[in-house]
Amino acid sequence: IEGKDGLPLEDALKLMIEQMGVKEFSELVGKPSSNIVDFIKGKRHPKKETLNDYLKPFGLHAVFTVAAA
Repeated sequence: IEGKDGLPLEDALKLMIEQMGVKEFSELVGKPSSNIVDFIKGKRHPKKETLNDYLKPFGLHAVFTVAAA
């Protein structure tokens, strides 16, 4: 993946879903394929709960932190 820091999480997830197949991923996470297509196209940004549903098949979950600059 390009760059020393890799891809942003949503971009990496989109690539994984496209490789896996939208229909297969939809069935795996129990979400409508139309929502997943909208996510891939950038029309939808998942809430934390949905993002965690999308990450679960990969053994991952999102952790958000706030830090002083």
